Amino acid sequence: MKNYLLGSLLLVPALTFSQAPGPYVVKGKVGELNAPAKIYLVYGPQVLDSATLKNGQFELRGSNGWPHSAELVLERQGHLREGIRNGIYRRASPERVSVFISPEPVTVASPDSLPKARLTGGPQLAAYQRLDATLKAAAAKAKAAHSKEEKEALQHEYVQTAHAFIKANPTAWASLEQLAQLSMLEPPQYAVVAPLYEAFSPELKNSRPGHFYGEQLAKLKH
Repeated sequence: MKNYLLGSLLLVPALTFSQAPGPYVVKGKVGELNAPAKIYLVYGPQVLDSATLKNGQFELRGSNGWPHSAELVLERQGHLREGIRNGIYRRASPERVSVFISPEPVTVASPDSLPKARLTGGPQLAAYQRLDATLKAAAAKAKAAHSKEEKEALQHEYVQTAHAFIKANPTAWASLEQLAQLSMLEPPQYAVVAPLYEAFSPELKNSRPGHFYGEQLAKLKH
C-alpha cells in the first residue's frame, strides 16, 4: 500500500489544471534586454506562458488550478532549449529561477540576469522561499555524503527538516506540495504524515490536491 501511495502522490502535479482556475501575475524587469530575449513560465514539461522582453520588462498572466511552484526560464535568443537526457526531461538554459504562482502577484527584479533576480510577492511566495532555502542547505549535506549509510541518514534528516517546516506552516500551499513530493524520497508513515495533513487549513484540505492526498492517506491507514 505504501508503494501505491507513492505512485499516486506523484500524479498530483499532473492534475493541477483540472480544477477551477485562479489567476496569477508574474511581472518584472531583467536588465535592459530586448527581442529576441524571451522569458518562459514553465511547469515540468509544460509551458504556461511566455513573453518577449522590452527594455528588460515583461509580464506573464494566466490561471492555474491552485497555487504551486514553477520555474522562470530566460532565453536570450528566444528559443526554449529542452529535451530528454538519460531518460530525464531537462531544460537546457542556465538562466532560471524558481517561483511560486498564486493569486498573489509576484515581482521580479534584476540588474542583468535571471539567477540574480530578487523575487517579491505575498505570504505564499515568502513561505516557499523559506522552504527552498531550508531544504537547499539540507540537500547540500546529503549530496556531500561519502557512504550509502551516511547518505540515507542525511536523506532522512532532509525529510524531517521538511516535516518541521510543514508543521510550522499549515496554511502554506508549499507545505502541501512538499508533503506529496517527500514520498519520492521516503515511504510515508501514516502516524507521521497524517497529523501534518490534518493540521492544514480548510482551504488546502478542500482543494483538489488536498482531497487527493487525504484519499491516499485513508488507503495508507488501512
